[in-house]
Amino acid sequence: MSAPPTGGPQRRAGENADPESAISERVYVVDRISGGVAVLVPDDDTLPDEDVAVAALPPRLSEGAALRVPVHGSTPVWHEAAADPQLRAEREKAARRRLERLAKRDPGGDVVL
Repeated sequence: MSAPPTGGPQRRAGENADPESAISERVYVVDRISGGVAVLVPDDDTLPDEDVAVAALPPRLSEGAALRVPVHGSTPVWHEAAADPQLRAEREKAARRRLERLAKRDPGGDVVL
């Protein structure tokens, strides 16, 4: 008969006993930068916008950048955020397509690309 494993219960990769310490990720878009503060808009529209010191974010950040931000429990970890240029490009392309569709249905010419 073999001895039971030591070190407590075995867990599968990614499984965590404490939901507050669970690591996940959120996407934020840089809405604007002013006076050393970036206003970040989350993908999840149930969450508020965040005002974050630019110094806590990746260098050379610009407005419109898409950021992938690790979240520990419910707290974003800003210093671990990473810009995702491919995600930004995909979102800009999707926005252009939406505007083009709207422009086709705009009899007054209010939608301008």
